Amino acid sequence: MKSQYLKNKKGVTLIELIIAIGILSLILMIAFSSNLFGLRVFSRSEVRSNNQFEVRMVTDFIAKQLRFADTIEIITSTPSPTANDGHHYFYMENGSIYYYEDGIGKNVPGSQGVNDFTLSFAKNSDDKLLEFTVGKNEPGYDIQTEVQILNLKQQVSGTNGIGVIFTTDSADAVVIPLSISSIADSSDTASQFSAYAMPLTVVATMSDGSTKNVSVNWNSTIDTSTPGLKTATGNVVGYVNVVNLSVNVIPVTIVSISDINMSADEGQPFMMPSTLDAEMSDGSTQPVAVTWSPSTIDTSTTGTKTALGSVNGYGSDVTLMVNVVESVEPISVSGVSHTVTSNEESGNGSNLVYTVKADVFINLSDGTDYYHGEVTVTMEREGSPPDWPTSQTVNITGVTSSGLSYSEQVTISR
Repeated sequence: MKSQYLKNKKGVTLIELIIAIGILSLILMIAFSSNLFGLRVFSRSEVRSNNQFEVRMVTDFIAKQLRFADTIEIITSTPSPTANDGHHYFYMENGSIYYYEDGIGKNVPGSQGVNDFTLSFAKNSDDKLLEFTVGKNEPGYDIQTEVQILNLKQQVSGTNGIGVIFTTDSADAVVIPLSISSIADSSDTASQFSAYAMPLTVVATMSDGSTKNVSVNWNSTIDTSTPGLKTATGNVVGYVNVVNLSVNVIPVTIVSISDINMSADEGQPFMMPSTLDAEMSDGSTQPVAVTWSPSTIDTSTTGTKTALGSVNGYGSDVTLMVNVVESVEPISVSGVSHTVTSNEESGNGSNLVYTVKADVFINLSDGTDYYHGEVTVTMEREGSPPDWPTSQTVNITGVTSSGLSYSEQVTISR
């Protein structure tokens, strides 16, 4: 019995084993590729973040040191600082940024061991401002900065360069950031029913006594559908109190509405106007709803029909006068006709031809004809024995004097 059991026991064939290994290899390859792609994306993001951080650190440090400079000279070549020479230096050489304080080299935060920087300085039209740009050899990381020089005793010398030489007694002073001291409440006026645009900025008084326009985020809009004093509150980043806005919505009344004259075709439905243009007290023109009496215009007969319209808030009726005119069928092409003006044989023998000229007219549905022009056809003998054909058909196209297009066939007989 045991040998019989072993004999019927099935195992895995070589082909099945190869297929299984192939499928497993494919799954592993896909998983490895996905993981490798993720690592590459993460690596690129990390490099980009590091570059941005380094450029920002260097920019902030240079701006801080230059802010309290007494004199500044923009240089175009690499300087040779000397210890205790009384000067400070910023310059770039071989992709590295160097800072010397009183001729002694100092570390620039964010630049240690990095040699792919770009650095340039430029004189600003404002004597109190100096422009400089910090970036990387790879595009997309440049930060251009304008720094205000607070203690500058004379104009910046030089125009553009790779570095600056400056003197100061306060290059390491702590720069106290400005803060918002107060924001006064704002007030405005608006006309009733107008779309009021919320202010994008408000005027803030800063901690140094200066004023500055700052962005504001309002918590609501101003409703102008009814007159009166409307208010809204907003928030400004860096300011602990709310900002208040008061808008006086001035009532707008209807000054006048003109009567209306219109026309309609007999037997055709007429659409009553649902709104009218009203001249308002603020000088604007606004659409206003109207109610008509009667509510429809009878077009079953010709003549002048009237209706009176009432508008809420307007003390007078508006008159609608509709001139119902007899319906006129549009003119169309009803046919084509012609008049033969000449028949003429020419040539001889086998080259004999027959020429027919005719004036062609376009017949219109109102009973009139439009003269298309003269049409010439040439006929040759046909058949055996040869004989003249009795007629010839030609296509004619054009536009009538009233602008009606046509395309017709006319058969001209000799």
